Amino acid sequence: MSSASKIIQAAAGSGGGPAAGYLAVATGNANNILILDHTTPGTLTLASTYVSSGVQHGVAWQQGDIDRLMASGRNGLIILIDVSNPASPTRETVVDNSGGTVNQVDWSSDDSFIVAGDGNNVELFTHNNGTTNKVSTYTGLASSTINAVKFNYNDSKVYVACFSSPYFCALNRSGNSLSSGYTYSGLTSTDSCYDVDPDPSNNSYLAIAHNNKDGFTRLSDSGFSLSKRDSYNIGNGDGVAYSPDGSYIANVDSSGNLRLFANSASLSPSATVSIGTVSAARCEFSPDGSYLAACTGATGTAIKLYDHTTPGSLTLATTYTLTSGQPRDISFSPAV
Repeated sequence: MSSASKIIQAAAGSGGGPAAGYLAVATGNANNILILDHTTPGTLTLASTYVSSGVQHGVAWQQGDIDRLMASGRNGLIILIDVSNPASPTRETVVDNSGGTVNQVDWSSDDSFIVAGDGNNVELFTHNNGTTNKVSTYTGLASSTINAVKFNYNDSKVYVACFSSPYFCALNRSGNSLSSGYTYSGLTSTDSCYDVDPDPSNNSYLAIAHNNKDGFTRLSDSGFSLSKRDSYNIGNGDGVAYSPDGSYIANVDSSGNLRLFANSASLSPSATVSIGTVSAARCEFSPDGSYLAACTGATGTAIKLYDHTTPGSLTLATTYTLTSGQPRDISFSPAV
């Protein structure tokens, strides 16, 4: 899942690849990445299936190059995929292939760094036109499984959502190094944190999805500490995403509900829809904010695409049902 705060209006000159309007889906134990065509707004059709053993959990389209997609999965596997022809994606390079489960990966704002949550370690890689090098591994999270990682607005921090203590924290990044930062103290032993997204309209704000204690919380990052702004009772939260301009926040919960909130002084949902009867996985806005994709995490479930052209409302545009596997992560290709 790519952070809305780092969406770059990529130029078509980056290689003549796909037009804006594709959605990549990591499909869990099906061991493949689906490339869904969204070039006709409001539709999702299968463009191709990229099959690779172990690629199960994370997917993130490079925001400055529409020809490149990153995917991750079991045993530390992280790969770059050439999607210059969406109908026939090919493996470009293996970034890493040793370690634990990599649930999520993220690009820095200029695409020169990659961050990955590898088991209970956070790994930092340099990147230059498809060439990567691991430069730092942060091992200070004890035995906590990492569910999500995201760079902040200027890539000086890496936000880390964990299954157990410390639950949610910010690491410092300076050049090629990761170091200990600070922890949000508002989560406890029943509050596994599953997702995070920085607010693109305010560099000091972010939102997290977690178990219990309301499940959806907006935080403030002072640069030295994390503090709670407010929260909303959605039960157990699984995914969270800001719209590209920061005007709205979407989140999904363990009961399969998708809620849309205006990113205003107080939290109250402007729209609530059901995307399924089981635990949700992720949600993400299209690069122009006109559509919102969401998925549950069960076998044979669907990707649902909602029309958000009327701000604050959600109207189901289309549904794409998986024939195998279960959606774990989704990522829109960048605008051109």
